[in-house]
Amino acid sequence: GIYVANANSNDVSVINSQTNSLVTTIRVGKTPTSIAYNPVSHSLYVTNSGSDTLSVINATTNNVVNTIKVGSSPLGTAVNPNTNVVYVTNGISNTVSVINGTTNRIESSFMVGESPVGVTVNPESNITYVTNIGDNTVSIINDKMNDSRLSTARITFGITPINAGYIQCNGKNVGDGKYIVYQLKTNLDCKTNPSGN
Repeated sequence: GIYVANANSNDVSVINSQTNSLVTTIRVGKTPTSIAYNPVSHSLYVTNSGSDTLSVINATTNNVVNTIKVGSSPLGTAVNPNTNVVYVTNGISNTVSVINGTTNRIESSFMVGESPVGVTVNPESNITYVTNIGDNTVSIINDKMNDSRLSTARITFGITPINAGYIQCNGKNVGDGKYIVYQLKTNLDCKTNPSGN
């Protein structure tokens, strides 16, 4: 099915992808903003920026099975299926919450850039990328070591990085830590990441 976070009604719509019809509506926290799926546990994670929580939904029953208190104003979430770890960006706290996908407990929290919003995981390299709109940086988290390495690349020409995606740029794997992609109006521009190995 298709899951849609409805920020103003504080719920998630479940849509049948074959008939495009509404199946059910799931009540979550205040102002849900993003959804991520965990194929390991068959769970959905919904960030609720208005209540500083993460709702955990059983994707089979469409019931909320857990509510996790995270940082202030959670905006983005992503899952690494290899490590069964869930990442949540907390826009006001300037942190990323790291959650165990089995226990649904917070294992750690990292300081990242200013006003983190988007987050994406490259499952091939186990590296997570966080876009920080407050200081125009991209934070890089090594999932294996659970440490945060801030990229030394900075955007100084008025670009606001909102989100990130696992893509290739000019045939090169962006997720290997050697390249960062910036959205320049309508074109993608590959830049060498000085902190990449």
